[in-house]
Amino acid sequence: FGRRNHMTAFDRDAEVVFTDWVNSYTTDNMASLAEGLKDGTQLLVLVEALVKAPAIGPKHPEPKGIFYKTHSLENLDTALRTIKACGVDVTCSPLQIHDGDLNSILGLVWKLILH
Repeated sequence: FGRRNHMTAFDRDAEVVFTDWVNSYTTDNMASLAEGLKDGTQLLVLVEALVKAPAIGPKHPEPKGIFYKTHSLENLDTALRTIKACGVDVTCSPLQIHDGDLNSILGLVWKLILH
């Protein structure tokens, strides 16, 4: 317990490096992966840049208002389904990304880098 909110020096360093890598493919210059990927729009941009094809499923360009969480989770689900279709073993859920679970996000980005 407590590990989820405790960030080690390795986690901080990894987030900086992985954020730079993600920023090299996306349209926003995000400072934090947890915040930058939260609504799924930038993860969709990253996935489409990596696979050089449109993502598989619905996309909501700028989730907001009362449907923010629903549309964000749909964006994240679309991105994760596209990643899975490319043969990457995805072990995190849209909700983990939306909630800012840094370990899950770093794991996903690491798998994308390796792929």
